[in-house]
Amino acid sequence: MKKIGVLLCVIAIFGTAFFIFNSVFNPNKEEDEVVRINGQAVQMKEFKGMLDRHRSEVYRYFNEKYGAQDSVQFWSQSIRGENPGEMVKKLALEELVGWKVQLGLAQKYGLIKDSSYASFLDRLHAENEQRKEDHESQKPVFGPLSFDEQTFYNFEKSNLISRLKKTLARQAWKVSDEQLVRFYDQNKDRIYKNVYTMNIRKAGISFLDSDRISDEQLKKDSFQLLSEARQAISNGESFNDAIDEIQIRTDLKIIVDDQTFDESTVLQDSRMYKEIWNEANRLQPGQASGPIEAFDGAYYLFELVEKRDNGYKNFESIKDQVEVAYIDSEYDEYLKKEIGQAKVEIDQSSWSAVPLR
Repeated sequence: MKKIGVLLCVIAIFGTAFFIFNSVFNPNKEEDEVVRINGQAVQMKEFKGMLDRHRSEVYRYFNEKYGAQDSVQFWSQSIRGENPGEMVKKLALEELVGWKVQLGLAQKYGLIKDSSYASFLDRLHAENEQRKEDHESQKPVFGPLSFDEQTFYNFEKSNLISRLKKTLARQAWKVSDEQLVRFYDQNKDRIYKNVYTMNIRKAGISFLDSDRISDEQLKKDSFQLLSEARQAISNGESFNDAIDEIQIRTDLKIIVDDQTFDESTVLQDSRMYKEIWNEANRLQPGQASGPIEAFDGAYYLFELVEKRDNGYKNFESIKDQVEVAYIDSEYDEYLKKEIGQAKVEIDQSSWSAVPLR
């Protein structure tokens, strides 16, 4: 939630003067302009649609942080200096600015004819008509037969941004192999390093009872035993001797086995053995972990036996991946700059009148 205020600090926000005439002579607040973004008006209906996208996010934030419950006063109250109504409006504005800037770029590069809300609704209508026509002609229709505004927004945003990135890369940035190689070199340690081959010897103690339910006493005992083994290893004992010593003092079953992490197991390792895999990546051969709680209801202690550096992925074999990552990075920076330069003018009268329930 810290980013909520950043937008209003970066972009220029103006007062209500430019909308006074409209506010006085148009009493229908549903049609009032709430904000202008780069000169383009955003009316109440469009703003409310964007606001609705963030209601559950804001409610969950206040519920989890303060225990606030939904009520007539929820959106208008202040809780320790934070106001749900203002927060949801600022989030809606933040997303709207980003979207309008991208629509403006799409119009500039000929991907759409008009970046207005009315044009968006026209595209929604045309898409639904086409889907209906295809369905009646027994042509394949991917996705829903008919979009509402929210789902079409998600659909169009994803497709339009993809097309916009490709267009900018081709027309504005003119991406070259030299740029891709430079990006690869700058990021290869972070993105393009092959996974280590790691061999570990691990000891595990389950804290599940006979019904496969976590038992708090077993959990406490398992952690304590493996902590004692870890201390013994720190004092110079071998991994095997330390485990043998605690096995003598407990009836709990300790499973000792070897495990290898490498390129062929990386997907499974990063999901099922995430905690152990992450810790192994931080250790050097000969070092032992502390007790680690894993997904299967057990604590594990392990020693890293071997760690082999497998170098980097070959540029030519992943050139397409590098290009996608490079374009994504360039796009993020480019969009951030464009948003920072966006001219945002808020009509305070309409802003205050936005329906929050």
